[in-house]
Amino acid sequence: MKNNKISIKQPEFFRLFSSLRETGYTELEAVQYMETLYPSWDWLLEVKNGLKEGIALSSILKSCGFSKDVCWQVYCAETHGHMKEALTMIYHSLIEKNLYMKQMKNTLKYPILLLLFFQCLLYGMKVFIHPFFHLLQPESSSSVVQPLLETVLFIIPIFLWCLLLLPILIILVLLKVNRVSNPLPYLSSLEKFPMINYFLTPLLEHQLTREWSFFIRSGFTHIEWLSVLEHQSLHPVLRVYSIRLSRKLKHGYTLGQSVSDLPFISDNLVKVVESGEKSGTIGRDLSTYSKDQLYRLQERIQSSLKWIQPMFFTLIAICIILLYLSLILPLLAMMQQI
Repeated sequence: MKNNKISIKQPEFFRLFSSLRETGYTELEAVQYMETLYPSWDWLLEVKNGLKEGIALSSILKSCGFSKDVCWQVYCAETHGHMKEALTMIYHSLIEKNLYMKQMKNTLKYPILLLLFFQCLLYGMKVFIHPFFHLLQPESSSSVVQPLLETVLFIIPIFLWCLLLLPILIILVLLKVNRVSNPLPYLSSLEKFPMINYFLTPLLEHQLTREWSFFIRSGFTHIEWLSVLEHQSLHPVLRVYSIRLSRKLKHGYTLGQSVSDLPFISDNLVKVVESGEKSGTIGRDLSTYSKDQLYRLQERIQSSLKWIQPMFFTLIAICIILLYLSLILPLLAMMQQI
């Protein structure tokens, strides 16, 4: 099927789709019902035709332009059977993702506008005021004032923009890593950066343990569910993790010992896996741990959003003070020469 680059209201689709499935609708009946409610969603016709042809829902959604994260969750649910629960989780995760994106935009909007305004002031000073002071300023005082001017006009704006673009750069790198065939070497390198480790560890652990718990609670053996995850291409990190774990298990290692060698896996997860294997409650323990890691990730995102604006406003305030000093000091130097 052709990959349609269209704007899809994914949260609304999964909200209604999961609700209809819980009330007894089949996948095809649910899509047909949604066609009557949303005639403008022309991609529903592709979903309906695909279901009639017996194509897996995950493959259809991928061809319609749904995100890979959504598609691989549906793919796993088609195998382990917890489709209704997975659809509900997908809906809530999409809602939370959109909420965080909106909060991020609102948080960064004013610092970016203020930084652009400050950049314009610096540019105007560099073009108009700085050359004027350079001509009138005596040579004896230029050695004192000039370094401050250069710092304000060049170094500080670059530092602020780098600080602003750093999260975007990290996200782009992570997206690139998730597209390569073997992301393990890159993950091993990225694990050394505390800022990336701070956010990526709970995210990956949440995703991994969520799917592992589904498979284990459905009665799959470790080798069976790892084999399923090895043969999917929607989540390369999960695929290479599964390949590594499968090899370890076949060589006689326990799941806990195997997990400890993976990047972005904390000691807490290793302890949960080892404890669950001994008590026979590993499926339940992993499900609980997955929810805990999701909560921890949300807390870290929220706390980060809270200090972004104050930090930027403080830095820009310092820049404005330095800009003011860079204007006053040359005037004072010239007045002393009169």
